[in-house]
Amino acid sequence: MLGGTKQANEDDDDDFPANSCVSSIIWSNAVKWINSNGGFVHSSLRYNESQRQVYLDTSPSSCGGVIDAGTTLLRIPDACLPSLHSVERDEEFGQSLFGVVHSLEASLYHDAQDVVVALFLARQQQLSPSFYEPYTATLPVSSNASLTNNGDNSSDCNNLQLLPRQWDSETLQRRLYGTSLYKRIINEQNGIKCEYELIKTAWMRQQEEQSSPTTKDDDQKQTSQSSLFPTCEQYDNMMSLVTSRGFDGLGYDGVDVMIPLLDLLNHVRGQGVDNTANGDGSGGVAHVRYERYHEEDNETDEDGSGDGEPATKRIKTDINDSTTATNNIRSNNSGGGERGGVKVTAGQSIVANGTKLQMTYGAKSNSTLLGRYGFCIADNVEPDGECLLCVACTVRLASLIDLCLC
Repeated sequence: MLGGTKQANEDDDDDFPANSCVSSIIWSNAVKWINSNGGFVHSSLRYNESQRQVYLDTSPSSCGGVIDAGTTLLRIPDACLPSLHSVERDEEFGQSLFGVVHSLEASLYHDAQDVVVALFLARQQQLSPSFYEPYTATLPVSSNASLTNNGDNSSDCNNLQLLPRQWDSETLQRRLYGTSLYKRIINEQNGIKCEYELIKTAWMRQQEEQSSPTTKDDDQKQTSQSSLFPTCEQYDNMMSLVTSRGFDGLGYDGVDVMIPLLDLLNHVRGQGVDNTANGDGSGGVAHVRYERYHEEDNETDEDGSGDGEPATKRIKTDINDSTTATNNIRSNNSGGGERGGVKVTAGQSIVANGTKLQMTYGAKSNSTLLGRYGFCIADNVEPDGECLLCVACTVRLASLIDLCLC
């Protein structure tokens, strides 16, 4: 499972803390960071780190433990939304990275925006302290990328094999060999490695050209420059997060963004989700809605209407999709003009008594879910009866058990 990116499963209820007031340190630090930058996190929100599950617990601010539909649950300001603007403002690494990736755009395997943001966040994950540390600490880390350049181990709870392309070759063959998904995964593995080497080589060359001529020890200089650049494993890990957790066009100027805390919500399908799973109004599953807000909207955020269907997480495949946003980021400075962020509201009336907070990633086949998010669904049937089990690959039953689909 991909951290907060997984399928909601009723089996999780067995050990789920329906009335626990204890939330993780990672969650608490992220909440403090968002609040200190002008954001808002509803006091009923909790996070179970071991199950990577966001839920709602009773708080003094909730009327009888019920949160009305349209109530603001999160308000994440632009300052806390990693995007192309964040990269452009970073003088140490981001600005040089932006120029290199832009010059190689036609040769990249992934979308140029995703490449820039993934490498930037991978670099931020190496740094301590850094402005985005409260956010990057919430992200899962592949076991292959669990060591920073300083040799520090990441949290065991976040240490996961995220996607099929990050499985070892024996596991990949055992689970997927002979399927079209297997071939696609092999192409992804080769694509991301070649892309990484291409960018790193160009970035190192740029650093050498810009470095001081007084530096005589070439080996020492190259080692110092190389330490600034994330490893291939770290890049692969962060790219998997950016492509699965990024949100299309919700940033300033219409750029794509990562949205802290919201991207911890797991996947649930359909609209008719039972909110009273335990028969007493607790332990169910609730949807959220999200949209961009402008600074002048802040006064009414607490009573937002939350109209409209929940948006779905994006899927980007065409590198040319970034053209407009790339031009915008080069011609505008996010430090001025419109200010705002992303607002998350309750999609329905919610009993805040252990109710899991979920959102839909959209109607996707098991092939897409497994390749992009790291899980698949046993009965992948939409509310309208459409069956999404008919995909390009079939995974053996034993392999499905191995995938830990809960």
